[in-house]
Amino acid sequence: MSQNLEVQVTTPRRVRQALLAGAIAGPLYVIVGTLEALVRDGFDIRVHSLSLLANGTGGWIHSTLMVASGLLSVLGALGLSGVQRTGRRSYAMIIGLVVYGIGIATAGLLRADPAEGFPIGTPAGPPLVVTGSGIGHLVAGGIGFLG
Repeated sequence: MSQNLEVQVTTPRRVRQALLAGAIAGPLYVIVGTLEALVRDGFDIRVHSLSLLANGTGGWIHSTLMVASGLLSVLGALGLSGVQRTGRRSYAMIIGLVVYGIGIATAGLLRADPAEGFPIGTPAGPPLVVTGSGIGHLVAGGIGFLG
């Protein structure tokens, strides 16, 4: 006599929440960043990088967005590590996502130098003054994107 046993694999709630956080990170950044680009006076997406939105009035919104989306990416990576099978984990993927998230969050804490005429009143062209914060922003963002 054989019994049919149903095996139900359940994902812990904290892992599901971490996966949801990771899934939200990208769309959140794109949607809010696009809205910022549309409403900020003097910002031209064809000329300016989104990082420049951290400058001027309302710049705190973009800085907060970068930190939040970076941390949500880290949570998503941790969620992915919780659902991968032991012995079949992609450590490169998990580490890459964590590096990306930490890099973007750190870049959000460091403001890019005003450039290319943004915010309004800034001369066209590269930054006139290169600050430690601006260099740190570029380095952190670069490391994040390498991840």
